[in-house]
Amino acid sequence: MEIEIDFSAITNSKVMHQILNEKFGFISGYGNNIHALIDSWSSLRSPEHGMTKIVLDKEDVITLKITSICANKFNLLSSLLFAVQAVNKRYKSNNRKIPLYVVLIEEKQDTMLDYLLAI
Repeated sequence: MEIEIDFSAITNSKVMHQILNEKFGFISGYGNNIHALIDSWSSLRSPEHGMTKIVLDKEDVITLKITSICANKFNLLSSLLFAVQAVNKRYKSNNRKIPLYVVLIEEKQDTMLDYLLAI
């Protein structure tokens, strides 16, 4: 399954969490913060938790296709990637297949990817 996140629409953390909520269908009490995101994504293979409308089988994965990235949104992208890393680490520590992959698509040549690689 592929879920596209257009970073040109993301102006701040609140908007990012609103978009993620729309894409994943988090619970009504979703906290709109990085910890709530990690907890929700950690339940992708646990439908009994009811944390997200998307449910994965044990071998399924979600590819997050992140488009229109640019250097002025580095902090937002970093927090999103931190959440992916934290969730995948939880799954790996329990000997389960990681649920999230990330593809970064740069639309322009202001080279966010060059910035990330230079770090």
